[in-house]
Parts: sequence; C-alpha cells; structure tokens
Amino acid sequence: MFGLALLLSKLSMSVLLLFNLATWTSLQFEWLPVSMPMVASFLERMLHATLPPASAAAAAYGMLSASSMMSYSTMVGGVDGMGVLLPHAFALHLTLGIYLVGAAPSMMSSSSSTPSRPEDGNKKKDDDKSSAKQRCAIYPREGRRLSYLLVFLPPLIHLVSFRRRILSPHATWDDLFDLLLVLALPYTLHYLLASNGVLDERWRRSLPMILRAGTSPAEGGERTLRGAAVPMAVSLLGCVAFQHRYLVPLCARASYIVN
Repeated sequence: MFGLALLLSKLSMSVLLLFNLATWTSLQFEWLPVSMPMVASFLERMLHATLPPASAAAAAYGMLSASSMMSYSTMVGGVDGMGVLLPHAFALHLTLGIYLVGAAPSMMSSSSSTPSRPEDGNKKKDDDKSSAKQRCAIYPREGRRLSYLLVFLPPLIHLVSFRRRILSPHATWDDLFDLLLVLALPYTLHYLLASNGVLDERWRRSLPMILRAGTSPAEGGERTLRGAAVPMAVSLLGCVAFQHRYLVPLCARASYIVN
C-alpha cells in the first residue's frame, strides 16, 4: 500500500513538473500578456503556486534516493532514518523555493504597464511605478497555501509514517524528540522567511495569527518581544529536541571512543 502511494505521488509530481515547464514556456511569448492578459495572469499564478512544492518534493526524494544519502540513512537506521530525514529535506527545499519567489515581481506588471503621456506629469509616473512595484507574482491566497504546506505538511508526513511507533506504549524519548523537531523546524524556517521581508506584505498579513506572530516589519517599531514569544518558544523547543536527539548521543559516542 505504501509502495502504491509512493508510486502515485512520484507520477503526480512528474506530471506537475511537466505542467510547470509548459506553463513557463508559454509565458515566454511576449504576445500572450498583451492579447490574453487574464490567461497569462492565471498561468503565472499557477506556476508560482505549484512549482515550489513540486520541485521540493522531487528534490527531496531524489536527494534521499541517491547512493550517498542511502548509505547514510542505512547507518542511522535504514528505512526509518530515511523516513525521518524526508520531512526535513522537503521543508528545506520548499523554504528555498519560497525564498526565490516570495516577493518576486509579476511578469504582468512590466508587460501591462503603458507609457505615460508627457502631460500627465511626474505624479502619474510615480503612481505607475509604485503600482507595478507592489504587484507580486504570488497572490495572498496562493501564498497562504504555500505557508500551510511548509508548516503543516512535514509534521503530517512524519505522523503518517511513524503513527504506530509514536502511539505505541514502547515509544522512546527519541521518538518524541523526532516529533518535536519536525514540528519546530518548519515553523522556524517560515518565521525566518516572514520576519526578514522575504514574503510579500499582503501575503504576510493574510496569514493566521500563529504564523504571523513576531513577523511585523522592524522599521515601523511594531515588532515586540511579547509578539515574538511563540517563535522563541518553538525555536527553543526545537533546539532542546535536537540537542537530546543527536548532540548528546554523538558526544557520548565520541567520549567513549576517545577514552
């Protein structure tokens, strides 16, 4: 059953990547935004909304399927080690994809802008520049979906993969630390993107409070210590889980080898 689900997932990701390639190729025609602006805008929104998760899934699976990563996962626990690393690899690649297109300007802004007449004055030119600058490739609705995928999909993958082990009465502290780490890392990565101006401001404001906490612009003086309490607590929890899951056993093993 798991093999069938993995095969269907790989097939759907391949089809989606081919669709993204065809969409990007269609958007390279200069006549498309001029003659059919609604179609071009829709294709651009679909491209930027689906390419980051599709490429992140393909890159994460390809990286973990490589011979070097397979040998490493065999050393840390075989298939279980690969299952633990997969959500983190997906979160890191999706973070990179969101970083590249988070506040990217829309291709339709430059193509749809018309040159202003001389009698319009400098005010008309400034308004055109500001409106073109404010229009981003990702709309708030598609941005929220990318944020939800980054924060909630890696923990969901981990829970589905290790649900029996986590709910088992024989579960160890390592299982709990792995769960806490996969919960904290995607949230911390999303906080870094939102708090450093990578996401468009309309995208950031459309997020729920739990994802928007502590991400207000630092220039306006709206960022406070109380607002950043949730990201600080989640980051601290992730650091403690990483320390007890990986650093403490590594130091113990190194001390045993040295002594």
